[in-house]
Amino acid sequence: MNNTDPIGNRFRGPTPPPVVDRTILQAAAAKAASLGNQGGPRLSGQGEKSYTNGSNREQASTEQTAMSEDNIVFPCPACGTKYSVSPHHAGKKTTCKKCGAAVTVPTPQVANPTIVGGTRTIRRADIDPAASTRDEPVSGSGSAPDVDMTGGASVLRKDETVIGAPPVAASARGGTRGGTRRPAPGGGRPAPAQGRPAPHGAPAKKNNMPMILGIVGGVVGLILVVVLVAVFSGDPGSGGGGGGDPIAGGNSGNNAPKTDPDTLLLAEMKKQVNNATALTLEQVRYYYVESGKRKDNADFKAQHALWADALYRKAEASTNPDELADIALMLDDDKHSGGPALLELAWKSLKNAKKATREVTETRPDGTNKKTQVVNKKFQEIVQRLGWKPYQRPPEMGEAELLECEGTREYNHAYIDIDQTYHDVGLYPPDMIANLTSLQESALQAYNDLKAQDAKDGFAIKSRRAWIRFKQSQGGGKVNRAKGQRSFSIKAMGRDGEEFTDVWTYTYGPSFMVFVEKPIGSESLDESFLETLESKKALLRHLYDWFKDNLIDKYNLQRQKPKGDAERAQLEGWPMEIVVLKDSATFEKYCEDTMGQPMPGARAFYSPIEQRVMTYDDRSDSSADTQWFNESVLIHETFHMLSDFFASNPKFTEEEIMTAPRYTSILVQEGLTDSVSGFKRDGEGIKSTYTFMELNHLRLSDFQQVYKILSNKPLFRIRDTIECRSYPQVQRKSFDRWQEEKWRVNPQWVVNISMGVYYATVCQISYFFHYYKEGSKYPYRDAWWKFIGMDYKGEILLSSYDDTKGIAKFKEVFGIKSDKDWDELEKKWLDFTMGLSPEDVGKGGESIDEGGADENESVAPGIPPMPGFGPGGRRMPALPGREEEKPQPVR
Repeated sequence: MNNTDPIGNRFRGPTPPPVVDRTILQAAAAKAASLGNQGGPRLSGQGEKSYTNGSNREQASTEQTAMSEDNIVFPCPACGTKYSVSPHHAGKKTTCKKCGAAVTVPTPQVANPTIVGGTRTIRRADIDPAASTRDEPVSGSGSAPDVDMTGGASVLRKDETVIGAPPVAASARGGTRGGTRRPAPGGGRPAPAQGRPAPHGAPAKKNNMPMILGIVGGVVGLILVVVLVAVFSGDPGSGGGGGGDPIAGGNSGNNAPKTDPDTLLLAEMKKQVNNATALTLEQVRYYYVESGKRKDNADFKAQHALWADALYRKAEASTNPDELADIALMLDDDKHSGGPALLELAWKSLKNAKKATREVTETRPDGTNKKTQVVNKKFQEIVQRLGWKPYQRPPEMGEAELLECEGTREYNHAYIDIDQTYHDVGLYPPDMIANLTSLQESALQAYNDLKAQDAKDGFAIKSRRAWIRFKQSQGGGKVNRAKGQRSFSIKAMGRDGEEFTDVWTYTYGPSFMVFVEKPIGSESLDESFLETLESKKALLRHLYDWFKDNLIDKYNLQRQKPKGDAERAQLEGWPMEIVVLKDSATFEKYCEDTMGQPMPGARAFYSPIEQRVMTYDDRSDSSADTQWFNESVLIHETFHMLSDFFASNPKFTEEEIMTAPRYTSILVQEGLTDSVSGFKRDGEGIKSTYTFMELNHLRLSDFQQVYKILSNKPLFRIRDTIECRSYPQVQRKSFDRWQEEKWRVNPQWVVNISMGVYYATVCQISYFFHYYKEGSKYPYRDAWWKFIGMDYKGEILLSSYDDTKGIAKFKEVFGIKSDKDWDELEKKWLDFTMGLSPEDVGKGGESIDEGGADENESVAPGIPPMPGFGPGGRRMPALPGREEEKPQPVR
């Protein structure tokens, strides 16, 4: 067509495909005749979509309008979800609400047939079922050829309609149907050269233009009906049977049947459900969702159950965590039996994909960044449905862990081994919570028992902390017992392969810890030994109370050890340590390792360097004498430890100890200690009560025997004892006394027994000062305790082992100014002491063979016991002294 064409050629009507020419023209002619006979009412946008006859016309028009008037209906190209939008959205881009795919709203190919004067393009498939083999009507752009609908001779004004238009004068038509025809733009074949027969029943008018336009309008309307039916049925080839659809070959006088979309959807679901495995997950989900919307219908309800099973199988095989999570929640919402199992798969899939939480960065007010984990709400909802609950580690578990209460180790392993995801989310599976709760209850029970015991004795928690310090101090590293390095470690004890708690356990009394070595292969201590430990606990408790009342409180003594932590130790009540080895062989090995020489016969000793008492478990002799001796030795060494921890002028190193003495004389150091070691006990075990500073029968017996051997003279006088500040000085003084008194005994024997006799002598001197009585008064008690107080408070500090300030101060306190004063004091002491009668308790009281005291004898008779020794025992001095102007480093 060009501008030189006759005007009629530019406005000629569209030419339908010849295959349906006759049918369309007949239907259009009948419609036009009917409308013409009825006065030609103008059609609305709704009415022109239905070519019905008789009384059903308005009803059909209304139903079609309600179904699809003006809206554009189209599916998502990815998941198939159908949408219906207003025409003004044509050509716009959006995203699918189901799957998120990009979607472009299609532009309708068939314009409103009531608009006249424009060029319309339709597809052959829209009016000819044979032109398409798809199950659904073609929408959007396709490959069907376009048809040029502009052919026709009549020219209509814009206010005219196709059908029912008022007649137009012949002079105004401007052309005839006999003009030259042009092929359609899309390649459609040309219309017949002789035009088309007039419709039956059309008004006999010379001007055929209204009829032609009516036919065209009818054709377009009919095409729209076919398209709508095809859209809703999904099958353009099934137009319906016995209605009045002229294209389907039915009676043109009847209405076309309306197909219910739900009926078509149900038929489609039934057809596809058996082929669900071949569908995509989104297609299956679509059918599941749509059937769920219509579950009030029994058929759809049945389909919903089938599609739920199909969706479960699809989701179960899915590798997309978010997809799986969404479907799991959907199925669980619908109470599907597979919902819980799918929820289990979903949370694990999200966790493995590290989607349980996400890291977010927040900016603090100071400008620094803080990274935190934010919980995935989808993951949180899933695990909450599975019964996961919050779990908060009790604050008490921290203290129980520090105190290493029984069960805390197992609890901590279980809590720490939990994957960090659970901690980040703050939710835990029920079985995990049950396990943690069980371990927690066990650990907290042990912790609460410890607190209850501490409330009773005020020392249980302090002891536990001391046990932990002891264990930690024996950790990995080099063992050097001579330097006190890890002396009680597994390696040092020769018990490699065992756990520390398999080797050691502990008991305690106020201010004391007793670390006990377990016998090899024994998980716990036997009951008999536990009974002895209970008795020792009672002993230590009473001993500390006595020391506190008579020395600490009386002289306001402050704790001096351990070095650097003494003040803290006093505030927190750190206990002092006693180590009990499993047997005498282990004890002797320890002595040899630490001091370089064995101590045969030794029962216990206190080391000021290591700041602990060492002893061993000796139950080979359970006689009363042996048990009394063992307890007396423990009292003696423990009293030394108390004195060392609280007396002023502390010594921390061997060099300091060798430079100057801690006390004014051994009289104070050993005399007071041995006199306190004389005790009485009432009761057994933990309920035992002890009275200290009673008569020490062992020391009294030793003193009296030697006194008689030496012609009723003491080996050491009181004045001699205050001159001895070291053990070598004791030995020298004994030899000096042998020369002075000219005893007819072997001098070597005198020197050998000097240490044992010195202990017995100073013990009886201390006992005399405290208990000697004249009338109702104790003439020396106050002076003795005053001198002790000055010594413990550090008011008499000696610069060396030759310093005699202690002797001068003793004379001053006791009022001694001459030898006569000394002689008077000595007589009272000897008379008092020899008037005492020792009881038959304690080991080491055998009679000394006087025959062995002959000066021609080179072997001494039995030696009286020293502290920590049985009969016949001996050891080197525990304090340094001066021998030929050279200090002797001994312990």
